[in-house]
Amino acid sequence: MPARVTPSVVTWIGASRAPRTFFVPPIRGYYPFTQATHTLIVDISPQDEELGDQSEPSLRPEVFFQCLEMIVRSNGQTYPRIDVLRFECTNPDKLPGRRVWAVLGALRPLYLDIAFGEPETLSLPRLSSLVPQASVPGNQTTVVSNFADWRYNLKYGTPRLFSDVYGLKIVHPLAIDLFVRLCEEYPGLATQLRCLGLLSSQTTPAQLSRTCSSQEFGVALSRCTSLTHLVLTAAEHDVDVTFCRMLPSYFSNSLLHLRVEGPTVMARYCQRWIKCARTKTWLPELTSLACNLVDRHDSRTNRRSDQSQLEADAEALTWEMKFIEAMTEHRPNIQILR
Repeated sequence: MPARVTPSVVTWIGASRAPRTFFVPPIRGYYPFTQATHTLIVDISPQDEELGDQSEPSLRPEVFFQCLEMIVRSNGQTYPRIDVLRFECTNPDKLPGRRVWAVLGALRPLYLDIAFGEPETLSLPRLSSLVPQASVPGNQTTVVSNFADWRYNLKYGTPRLFSDVYGLKIVHPLAIDLFVRLCEEYPGLATQLRCLGLLSSQTTPAQLSRTCSSQEFGVALSRCTSLTHLVLTAAEHDVDVTFCRMLPSYFSNSLLHLRVEGPTVMARYCQRWIKCARTKTWLPELTSLACNLVDRHDSRTNRRSDQSQLEADAEALTWEMKFIEAMTEHRPNIQILR
């Protein structure tokens, strides 16, 4: 008798339409929803964003918070406990407000996912092809209670919310900055992380600018002493000499899987990586490695001629080959990925 396959549960709430819960089938098209037991997606995109079917009226702010509070209060009752909390927004400079964090402060997720400024990462278009299993009602006459967690005058949530988080993924034009700020507000977060993904978007809107230095990022990353998985995608505005040269010093020796991507200019300043790779004591437990230095299409401007771009690509490829060769010298069983 074939084993019973249990679908994952995804609850979506946003300002554009009534919240709903889906049972997600364990098939490839719905990855990464199938990697969690219950994912809560909070979409704070502006109400005028195109999210597909707009036949339903948008939620008023008070109704949105009533529905969100009901989801939190019923956590673990009708459906499994929420183990993944995901924020989505098409606008990269609109972070969750304190009231949103306050309501969510009663949750104890294991994984926090922040995806801002990337419209193609929105979940609702994919989920809309499924039949909702339930909708969370919103009674407009309900009085919203005062939230105890408002006493935490913090920008990025409450201590309880982060107490069990071991996985963090941030997709944002300033992903590195957000990571540093989270670690500043919650000093214990870095030490408990086992999985970390920082994916910076290449294009930074005019109203956004980096606020933390490469040294501050290095300090925050060096505190992640329990990391086993690290995915780092640097954008051109993230890269400077300090970032490239000092980054290997901040990697934890507990790493098992490492993926690094960035613009080709990194090859010019990352020669120290090759020296570290030839050292037996650097990342001794690493089992898989992926490194890819390439200029993304939206960063290829008229600043470079075709010839200079070819030279940059060749320099990056040469660096990658030397780095991989150095890594395999003392790690013959390491798996090289693309």
